[in-house]
Amino acid sequence: VPPPKNTIFDGGVVWTTGGGSSSTWKIPSQTPPIFYCANYDLCTPWYAFDGTASDLIGKSIDFAGPGYGGGPWTFTIDLGESAVFTHWRVAGHQRYAMGAVELRYQRSTGQMVTVPGSNFTWDRLMGGLQSAAFEQPVTAQVWQVYIKTHSNPDMQSRYQLYLSEVQFGVLPTLPPSPSPP
Repeated sequence: VPPPKNTIFDGGVVWTTGGGSSSTWKIPSQTPPIFYCANYDLCTPWYAFDGTASDLIGKSIDFAGPGYGGGPWTFTIDLGESAVFTHWRVAGHQRYAMGAVELRYQRSTGQMVTVPGSNFTWDRLMGGLQSAAFEQPVTAQVWQVYIKTHSNPDMQSRYQLYLSEVQFGVLPTLPPSPSPP
């Protein structure tokens, strides 16, 4: 049986990507992109979930960094239906880098709460997709990337902050082992 569309098996986790322009995911709210994002094709929200098996990160979106008074930064994704996840991973840009980041989910009351175990500091020197495992599985329809800090001390880099990819993961369910005869 082929894997479902927009899934990637990597590191023992089944990762779900948004599927880019063909995605059914919606963005009910986000920090506005930087005012000149169109000059560089960095405004399109679904760029933050356009990764594929052959291009894990895809394109980026660009927020105003702390040099323009930006932060914290949020990016809210409505999957269209509830899903259970045990992991998440996120990528930024090594120059226009996020620092402390966490994932939140929306409770039935509408309140956004941090997923226990989701917070970490994105390492700009390592770059790429970096992940965290939740303390327990979480089921939700609406998820929010919450970026607390920018991490590059270079003053020129502090005018922008890129969000390059967000993916949600779950440990695969294995069939039960057969009982010994």
